[in-house]
Amino acid sequence: MCSKHRHAYWMPNQILLIKSVEQLPIIYTRTYEPPCEADLNEAWSFVSLETALPQSLCKLRWSIIRWSYLKVHQLMRDHRVPRCTLESHPQTRKYLDGNLNFLIPLLDDFTDADIASHVHKRFDKIFDVKNQASLEMVDLWLRNRDRRDCNEYCMGWPEHDVSCLYDQVKDMSLNYQGKIDEETPSTSGGCPMKGNDDIMCISSDSEDE
Repeated sequence: MCSKHRHAYWMPNQILLIKSVEQLPIIYTRTYEPPCEADLNEAWSFVSLETALPQSLCKLRWSIIRWSYLKVHQLMRDHRVPRCTLESHPQTRKYLDGNLNFLIPLLDDFTDADIASHVHKRFDKIFDVKNQASLEMVDLWLRNRDRRDCNEYCMGWPEHDVSCLYDQVKDMSLNYQGKIDEETPSTSGGCPMKGNDDIMCISSDSEDE
């Protein structure tokens, strides 16, 4: 297949992975309680058997597919890229072809932070989208800046994506950040709220985790 169009369609092994995961809602359904680890391991064992791939590779490939699906919908939701453009572009069209429709319930409450930073950067670069934090992400960061012991269930996304949130918040204008700081009392456990000084606090905490 021509390299120009190599991302335009699902490869057979990707379709097999998607269809295998679709049979197992425990893998992709968001819940407030963590799923039973034994049941989740059993589900991934099934996917590994169906695809003839190691579990670790199945998980990695599925994560990339899910993040990319959410990113494509985020670009539409935020009116950054028209749907018609995404449906025709060789690197995004497959995410709108119907094979991932079982993930539609995830679109009700997903946030920018549910998407890995490298996926944000890749698609933003493709469509020349300015990498700037949304108001949603800034507000969410402010609400959770004191929750240093959060795991992936209490906030709803993996801890490693906190770095993505930090990178985007860091790029916000000083004027807007100052306005937020004036409206939000400081209780951040020894981290003074002085413009970008508070941003540096979340940076150092993230690196220690």
